[in-house]
Amino acid sequence: MSVQNRKIEFIETREGNKTLRVDSTYIHSKYFPSKEAKTFIDNNKKIYSGKKDILVYGLGLGYHIYELLKRIESDARVYIFDVDEELISKIKSYELVELILRDSRVEFYSGYSKEFIEEFSKKMNLVEDLLIFRPALNCIPEKFIDLRNILNSYELGKTGVMKDSELMSGNEIKNGKLKCEAIDNYFQRHSFINESIAIVSAGPSLNENIEKLKIIREKVKVFVVGSALKALINKGIIPDMICIIDPHEIIYNQIKGYENLNIPLCFLSTASNVAVSSYNGPRYIFYNELKNNNIVIDTGKSVATAVLSIAIYGKASKIIFIGQDLAYIGNRSHCDLYAHDNSIPGNGAFKQVESVDGIMLQTTDVLLYYKYWIEKTIKQNGNIEYINCSKGARIEGTKYYDLLNALN
Repeated sequence: MSVQNRKIEFIETREGNKTLRVDSTYIHSKYFPSKEAKTFIDNNKKIYSGKKDILVYGLGLGYHIYELLKRIESDARVYIFDVDEELISKIKSYELVELILRDSRVEFYSGYSKEFIEEFSKKMNLVEDLLIFRPALNCIPEKFIDLRNILNSYELGKTGVMKDSELMSGNEIKNGKLKCEAIDNYFQRHSFINESIAIVSAGPSLNENIEKLKIIREKVKVFVVGSALKALINKGIIPDMICIIDPHEIIYNQIKGYENLNIPLCFLSTASNVAVSSYNGPRYIFYNELKNNNIVIDTGKSVATAVLSIAIYGKASKIIFIGQDLAYIGNRSHCDLYAHDNSIPGNGAFKQVESVDGIMLQTTDVLLYYKYWIEKTIKQNGNIEYINCSKGARIEGTKYYDLLNALN
């Protein structure tokens, strides 16, 4: 929907207050916006209960913010972000909105700009979770579709974590009892400061780069995600590090037959205990939150993004992406010898993304989330050179080269 065609209306409700309608979409309940806001905030206690920093997307008429402010401490901070300046200009004089924005605990950011994105990224680093007021997100103009995709993908990733929470907790307890070391020790024993690191993922374009990787192998450190390990070993390429984060038992298939490799296995604390316990080589555990003063590795909710965080923490000078396609190529989801199902999802829930060659490829919300996460991380760590040798989605902040030229 375009900004010019939107019809924004205030409508009286049965509660005696107002709701907001944008075209045919109600931002709050048509009848009971206050009651709806109470339910919404009560259902999201984990996001704000006991927290000093709370991040919210979507202002609306402020009913949900008002309920949130009643439930948090006097020294807590609420960061509200909303890009819909046209809507904000209509609601900023609404009594409840004025009351909220005068609250000393509230910081409000509006308009889509470089400063807006930078502040949003900073605040994301302060919180464990984000409260998304979905009606406000759903009605924003189409020119902000990238932001909508990012936040939609964030919620998809969060849903997956919640679904596997019991499994992950069990893995963490079992993994904590294994004889392994903290990733802090990995960085002490394996220095790659100012070196080039090739991050090898299992995207379909890995097929055409494996032989090239063999040629430059001695000039780079090779960090491989578990699902691409078999493809490398099959070509005689021994990586410098293997990484896994998935909690499911099936992940054991990624290292099955390679349990006795003398290669460091870096794994998330909640990763599959079946896979981790079966591996006989050096094992290094890491966490994505602070525990016992350990080094925190931001996983970005995927193994490839976790490896990127490890490479950045280790102060590499150049990071080369191989097989990081973030899209489907030639009706394939992954490379040959991929450790799991290589078929494309049949639900038809595809999006389009521009490739490094300028053509449009099919992708998904989840893959787009990883792409945006990588791009955000690159912006935050601009002291490193990033080379994309994959054939899939274009990644902002990287240069695209053929792998044989990536070190020049």
